[in-house]
Amino acid sequence: MYDLNEEDSLVAEKEMVAIDLVRKKEYSIVLMDLQMPEMDVYEATNKILGLHPKIPTIVLSADTTNIDREKLESKGFRELPQKPLFS
Repeated sequence: MYDLNEEDSLVAEKEMVAIDLVRKKEYSIVLMDLQMPEMDVYEATNKILGLHPKIPTIVLSADTTNIDREKLESKGFRELPQKPLFS
Protein backbone atom coordinates (compact mmCIF):
# COMPACT_ATOMS: atom_id res chain seq x y z
CA MET A 1 0.00 0.00 0.00
CA TYR A 2 1.23 3.48 -0.83
CA ASP A 3 1.02 6.26 1.72
CA LEU A 4 0.94 9.49 -0.25
CA ASN A 5 0.46 13.01 1.02
CA GLU A 6 0.74 16.44 -0.57
CA GLU A 7 4.46 16.66 0.16
CA ASP A 8 5.09 13.42 -1.73
CA SER A 9 2.73 14.11 -4.64
CA LEU A 10 3.14 16.23 -7.72
CA VAL A 11 0.95 16.60 -10.78
CA ALA A 12 2.51 16.98 -14.20
CA GLU A 13 0.15 18.03 -16.97
CA LYS A 14 2.51 16.88 -19.72
CA GLU A 15 4.79 13.92 -20.24
CA MET A 16 8.10 15.77 -20.46
CA VAL A 17 7.33 17.57 -17.19
CA ALA A 18 6.73 14.20 -15.53
CA ILE A 19 9.96 12.79 -16.95
CA ASP A 20 11.89 15.84 -15.71
CA LEU A 21 10.36 15.46 -12.23
CA VAL A 22 11.34 11.78 -12.10
CA ARG A 23 14.82 12.69 -13.32
CA LYS A 24 15.23 15.05 -10.32
CA LYS A 25 13.69 12.86 -7.61
CA GLU A 26 12.84 9.21 -7.13
CA TYR A 27 9.12 8.88 -6.45
CA SER A 28 7.41 5.86 -4.93
CA ILE A 29 4.85 5.55 -7.75
CA VAL A 30 3.88 7.11 -11.09
CA LEU A 31 0.25 7.37 -12.22
CA MET A 32 -0.41 8.27 -15.85
CA ASP A 33 -3.43 8.63 -18.05
CA LEU A 34 -3.49 6.37 -21.09
CA GLN A 35 -4.41 9.29 -23.34
CA MET A 36 -1.42 11.60 -23.09
CA PRO A 37 -1.34 14.90 -25.04
CA GLU A 38 2.21 15.05 -26.40
CA MET A 39 3.89 11.67 -26.16
CA ASP A 40 2.83 8.07 -26.51
CA VAL A 41 2.24 6.64 -23.02
CA TYR A 42 4.54 3.72 -23.83
CA GLU A 43 7.40 6.04 -24.77
CA ALA A 44 6.89 8.14 -21.63
CA THR A 45 6.91 5.01 -19.46
CA ASN A 46 10.03 3.73 -21.19
CA LYS A 47 11.82 6.99 -20.39
CA ILE A 48 10.67 6.95 -16.76
CA LEU A 49 11.67 3.32 -16.27
CA GLY A 50 15.00 4.11 -17.90
CA LEU A 51 15.62 6.57 -15.05
CA HIS A 52 14.18 4.41 -12.26
CA PRO A 53 13.60 0.82 -13.45
CA LYS A 54 11.79 -0.36 -10.31
CA ILE A 55 9.31 2.50 -9.95
CA PRO A 56 5.73 1.20 -10.15
CA THR A 57 3.96 2.72 -13.14
CA ILE A 58 0.18 2.62 -13.24
CA VAL A 59 -1.84 3.74 -16.23
CA LEU A 60 -5.36 5.07 -15.75
CA SER A 61 -8.12 5.07 -18.32
CA ALA A 62 -11.81 5.89 -18.42
CA ASP A 63 -12.33 3.15 -21.05
CA THR A 64 -10.58 -0.14 -20.36
CA THR A 65 -12.62 -2.28 -22.76
CA ASN A 66 -10.46 -1.89 -25.89
CA ILE A 67 -7.04 -1.84 -24.26
CA ASP A 68 -4.31 -4.34 -25.04
CA ARG A 69 -3.43 -5.35 -21.46
CA GLU A 70 -0.62 -7.65 -22.60
CA LYS A 71 1.05 -4.76 -24.43
CA LEU A 72 0.77 -2.57 -21.33
CA GLU A 73 2.25 -5.25 -19.10
CA SER A 74 5.08 -5.94 -21.55
CA LYS A 75 5.96 -2.23 -21.49
CA GLY A 76 6.29 -2.13 -17.71
CA PHE A 77 2.86 -1.08 -16.47
CA ARG A 78 1.84 -2.73 -13.23
CA GLU A 79 -1.87 -1.93 -13.01
CA LEU A 80 -4.73 -0.63 -15.16
CA PRO A 81 -7.47 0.79 -12.92
CA GLN A 82 -10.50 2.37 -14.53
CA LYS A 83 -11.37 6.00 -13.79
CA PRO A 84 -12.83 7.41 -11.70
CA LEU A 85 -10.78 5.88 -8.91
CA PHE A 86 -12.96 7.37 -6.21
CA SER A 87 -16.61 8.23 -6.50
